[in-house]
Amino acid sequence: MAKSIDRITLFKVAEEDIDEVLAQYKGLKEKALKDDQPYILRAYAQRTYPEARNQGFSICAHTSFASLEDFEYYDKECAVHKALKAVVGPKQSGMMMMYMDATPESRGS
Repeated sequence: MAKSIDRITLFKVAEEDIDEVLAQYKGLKEKALKDDQPYILRAYAQRTYPEARNQGFSICAHTSFASLEDFEYYDKECAVHKALKAVVGPKQSGMMMMYMDATPESRGS
């Protein structure tokens, strides 16, 4: 059985651009297709609370995939993700992305 994957992406975005960046994630799950089928399990982004520990990251985006193969497709080939990056890229002044095994067995207790 394939391991599901969670992807977390943090962005540093100026206050005046946050709503436009968040809008890029609306409907992402439905619009992104692989072999003419939706393949993203979950996709959303939201503002972070402003405080010193967030180091200026103002948006946290979360996407989930059924497999590492689906994650790789999103990361390297997905036209909808490329369009999202074309809008978000110029609006961010810093970005951090990480991905992890999302199966329940992989989580610490």
